[in-house]
Amino acid sequence: MVLTNGVLRNGQFGVYVYSPYARVEAANCLIVNNAYPGIFVRADSRHVFQNCTIVGNGYQGDFGSYRAGIHLGGANLTLENCIVAFNQNGLYHDSDPPSLTVGHCDFYNPDGQEVVWYDDYGTAPPPDLSSGGNLIADPLFVDAASGNYELGAGSPAIDSGTSAGAPGTDLLDRLRYDDPGMPNTGFGFPAYTDMGALERQLDTQAPDLAVTYVSGPTPQFVEPGDSFTVSWVVANVGTLPITDTSWEDQVYLSIDPYLGSDDTFLAASTQELALNPGESYTNSLVLSTPLDSSGPRYLLVRANATRTLAEPAEWNNLQSAAEVLEIGLPALTTSLDCTIMQGQWTYVRFEAEAGYPILLDLSTLASQGAVRLYARYDAPPSANDYVAAALVPNSPNQQLRILAPQTGTYIIGIYADSLPDGWASCTLSASFPQLTIRRVSPARVSHGQSATFKIEGDAFDPSAQVRLAPASGSSIAGQVYVQDASTLFATFDLTNAAPGAYGVSVSNPGSSPVSLPAAVTVEAAAEPQFQASLSVPAIARPGRVIPVRIDYWNPGTIPIAAPVLTLSNTAPDCQWQLPGDPSWTVGPVCRVMGLSSDGPPTTLRPGQSESLTVLLLVPFRPEPIRTCLSFVGALPHDGSKILINWTRFGQEVQPLEMDDADWASLLGSLHPLIGNTWGDYATALRTVSTDFWRASSQRVYSVRTLFDALLAQANGAPLQYASDPSPD
Repeated sequence: MVLTNGVLRNGQFGVYVYSPYARVEAANCLIVNNAYPGIFVRADSRHVFQNCTIVGNGYQGDFGSYRAGIHLGGANLTLENCIVAFNQNGLYHDSDPPSLTVGHCDFYNPDGQEVVWYDDYGTAPPPDLSSGGNLIADPLFVDAASGNYELGAGSPAIDSGTSAGAPGTDLLDRLRYDDPGMPNTGFGFPAYTDMGALERQLDTQAPDLAVTYVSGPTPQFVEPGDSFTVSWVVANVGTLPITDTSWEDQVYLSIDPYLGSDDTFLAASTQELALNPGESYTNSLVLSTPLDSSGPRYLLVRANATRTLAEPAEWNNLQSAAEVLEIGLPALTTSLDCTIMQGQWTYVRFEAEAGYPILLDLSTLASQGAVRLYARYDAPPSANDYVAAALVPNSPNQQLRILAPQTGTYIIGIYADSLPDGWASCTLSASFPQLTIRRVSPARVSHGQSATFKIEGDAFDPSAQVRLAPASGSSIAGQVYVQDASTLFATFDLTNAAPGAYGVSVSNPGSSPVSLPAAVTVEAAAEPQFQASLSVPAIARPGRVIPVRIDYWNPGTIPIAAPVLTLSNTAPDCQWQLPGDPSWTVGPVCRVMGLSSDGPPTTLRPGQSESLTVLLLVPFRPEPIRTCLSFVGALPHDGSKILINWTRFGQEVQPLEMDDADWASLLGSLHPLIGNTWGDYATALRTVSTDFWRASSQRVYSVRTLFDALLAQANGAPLQYASDPSPD
């Protein structure tokens, strides 16, 4: 038998079962004011009661088993998210040993006992109402005497149940409601299912303390045993005032911004004051640094640490200081000798100045090993949180650059994964890098057209100039785009450049140039090349999302234009999602630009390879689906010279909300912007993509977004630089 959203009241029993193998499943039921037990189950029967309110039963019973909210014989019974309250007794058991599970239930039966247990065989223990999410507390009904069993403000049954397997709505078909004035102490997701048959739909008014600010320590740099001062602000962000209650704020020292059992307790401060909603107080303590502490440490302040004040939320009771306390941290100026240990962090500090890039060089005396070098502004770095890192694998030496530092303290972290002796002496040096060229790519290009080079080095000025110099003869000036102080891109016209070796020179305003001789070889004219591959799972379940990876590269010695990549498959109702874009497009075709991920976006340099992943939602039916990849706009014979059928093209891209007459007029304005061939169309898309990049550094991969921009231009609207997904 299944009972859902029912009311069983004012009878002899609510539910009565005395037959083996019978089964009752009840959810969202009120079982109230019955003369004898609201639930009476015996024999080898099996029952599950979820979110039931069992109240006021058993007051007319003339012996024990009839004087309870629930009578349990040798049956199998599960109670979950139930309220068993104001019965003559809560649960009464006698006879054969039962199988009983009680979880996330509230028992409160002040006229008798919560559990009366007579096990004839002594093999079945009574339920433990102090664990498993169970409570023994007044459920605070709104008006039980008048039959109103809604949960009142502050009821412990609010947001205390488990959502695992619980009905999503209550007796009155109301959705679960998160009462912001009560803590979510329940289990599962969401963690705010109420106990009982009726879900509270109103907000409980309550005070709520929150640590809103913790100052940085003064002074910030200390030695073990030194004193420092810390201040913090705590506010009542709740809806009720705090009166006649004291609580304790505690201060801890931690290696991370999270409070754990291994953190060091420093001090406590007792607060006893009235605090209205919106009001706050400031506290300050002078503390001593523990003698056994060293390195960067977080200061944590926890309000209401001993939980003497009932609050709806505790996540906002903890806050870390604005700056870390740096205990015995050596200062790096130009060079510092130290010892590193395998499996441990070693920290130093460095004072940086904005506008001056930093070069950090770590040199160890170990012949081999694996050491990592990190930097982070005003906080200790970790393997997941840093502003710069040097991670050359299987190397005991590392070199790190902070290209655009802020003025202030950087904490440098050294972590040794492995060292032959378990430790090593090392030297960490800091310098301001000089203008240098480290690497130029590609190393080989063909003459007869323009070529773009990626140049890596140090101290590149935003106005740097780059020249390409042959062994003899005049040098060639390049058009320069400086990405940052260590990377720039230079484009040269090699139409008349003779084959041979060329050096590359870079000069900053007011400084002498630096050169890398024979960095580039210009070869005889060659044909452009482009290759692409497609990776798709061979098997997928219907209705699932699968990754479609496109790898594309320029294997030749001539720069090529970024092509339009077209994915197509045999399922007309499949859906596509570009990287980083939450929206899905429906149809058998998806088009994306094959851009460069660094430097000018619409040029693929010789030797450059790229990849991107598009998500494909396959239809919810079993069938073979073939996905294909094609491209246009990269090579002379890839379809770029095919004329666009404007009648068909116009039908495919016409906006649904636009009538034929208006569309014909707009299409006439669009035609000159796009051109006559598919190669012209790819060029128009690249032009808009370049405009986006120059104006806002966006790399727009979506052909749909670029086409919409062309459409807006044809309609007389300016280009809008909205964010667009990239494959990163």
